Amino acid sequence: MSLAYLTTCFPTAVETFVLREVVGLKALGLPLEAVLSLRPSPLPSPENVTVLAPGRVAQQLMALLRAMGSPLRLTRLVGLAIRLDRRSVFCLRQGHSSIIKSLLLLPAMLELDRRLSPRVSHFHAQFAGVATTTAALMAAWRGGTFSFTAHGSDLLLYPPKDLLIRLERCSFCVTVSEYNRRHILGQSAGEWAEKVRVIRCGIAVEEFQPPAPRQLGDIPHLLTVARLDPVKGLDVFLSALGLYRRQGGLPLHYLILGDGPERVRLESLVLEEGLSDWVRLGGLATMDQVREALQGADLFVLPSRSEGFPVVLMEAAAARLPLLASRITGIPEILQDGVNGRYLEPDQVEQQCKALHHLAQDNWHDLRACTHGAAQLDLREFDQTTTLKSLAQELWTVISH
Repeated sequence: MSLAYLTTCFPTAVETFVLREVVGLKALGLPLEAVLSLRPSPLPSPENVTVLAPGRVAQQLMALLRAMGSPLRLTRLVGLAIRLDRRSVFCLRQGHSSIIKSLLLLPAMLELDRRLSPRVSHFHAQFAGVATTTAALMAAWRGGTFSFTAHGSDLLLYPPKDLLIRLERCSFCVTVSEYNRRHILGQSAGEWAEKVRVIRCGIAVEEFQPPAPRQLGDIPHLLTVARLDPVKGLDVFLSALGLYRRQGGLPLHYLILGDGPERVRLESLVLEEGLSDWVRLGGLATMDQVREALQGADLFVLPSRSEGFPVVLMEAAAARLPLLASRITGIPEILQDGVNGRYLEPDQVEQQCKALHHLAQDNWHDLRACTHGAAQLDLREFDQTTTLKSLAQELWTVISH
């Protein structure tokens, strides 16, 4: 037997952790036949990974017509689609799952099903919403099983309203932090505790080198790598940085790597706060450029309003950088206040400004102390060698039964 991965779009420039996971599982010998991408990606597929996206509308309609030859089976499938999202009927917003989305995806799902070999008996979905609904439907259509990984936004910003039905029907659920696990079990009163595992989206720890030694008097370099989206809270941090400067804060350099819908607004905010000589928006960066930027930084900043367990924070920790990040969700599982960084409070300009002043005490002496704490961090639980083996073991258990 084999399995297929299922996600809304694969590969993407942002969700590189999914790409690493797929490639890593293939390298471990897992019989992963294909990745099913619910919409086509403009990016090339990775070597040795088959990516299937829905075909032309005519092909999808033909698959639906063929399925009508089994009316009882198709009726049951439609009934399951309604049950999986019965409390969300007409929502079409990005990320949200709903009955209307599931029904509109049925022809594409059936067309993808015809292109898979009969050996595929298990589907693993990335994110708890639309992808998991589709995985559940494909498993039911084939008489197979499914599992899913719940990350951050899909649990906290736009969670499926019928998460418990997904937990009831799945073989297992992976999530990326202990915080997320507590959140999921809080929704179900602990009923499905035996199904929910914490497995990080691991990183190649050995690829990240510590920064070059710096002198105490050097101007510190701050770095953020993130999608320029309101949820990342960069607008608030830039306002805090402007206040810090007006209050006589010590000079610094701040590089923001990434792109997104907030870029124009953030560029305007840099000008309004008088930070043009302190702050640079560097745009999208390759992984090599990110590693180089991490090696040249002194402090990594992530002032998000919401997160799951951010991969980029693990990467910064692997580069032995101290962290300045929001005290939310799973972030306290990697950031210990005063040891390897400082906490930020989301949307609190004055508190974020005070955090900068605290780190800058005695000419950034506090930052150097946090750098020492970051160098002592135990990163074994974030290493993809460990995390991939844990996930592979869960998947092997399901497909071998």
